[in-house]
Amino acid sequence: RNSISLAVAIYLSVTIALSRNPYAGLGYFMVITTVFLGVNGYHLILYMIYPIIGVILINMKEGKSRLLDRIINKAQNRT
Repeated sequence: RNSISLAVAIYLSVTIALSRNPYAGLGYFMVITTVFLGVNGYHLILYMIYPIIGVILINMKEGKSRLLDRIINKAQNRT
């Protein structure tokens, strides 16, 4: 059962990423696969933070993603 659920989650996240917004696809994948993180015994802190990051990515608009890219580029240029 777990492999079927994971396959459906991967399929839906790839479909969303290809059709609309890659950040939303990644966020959806992060939120859905959190169930599998608990089953596989990952650390509790990752289990708590992973869905929050996923929800932020799902709700990110296209303009905000460009702003995020600029912030990341500036941070990389400083190092």
